[in-house]
Amino acid sequence: MNDQPSDLLEAVPVFRLVCPNTGEVVGVEYHWNNGEAGILWRADPIDNYVRQPLQSSNPTNC
Repeated sequence: MNDQPSDLLEAVPVFRLVCPNTGEVVGVEYHWNNGEAGILWRADPIDNYVRQPLQSSNPTNC
């Protein structure tokens, strides 16, 4: 296999998905470098959740 760096997929977590009733984190939404988004659920998917932005671990103001 001869993967070029531009061919490799990479995902970045952008939102924490939280149950509004319990405050429990139920999943994480990822954005991929090919423009797609996906959700990693901790258990069964739910319909009622709140998206909370994740803070960047690399601050831009040094």
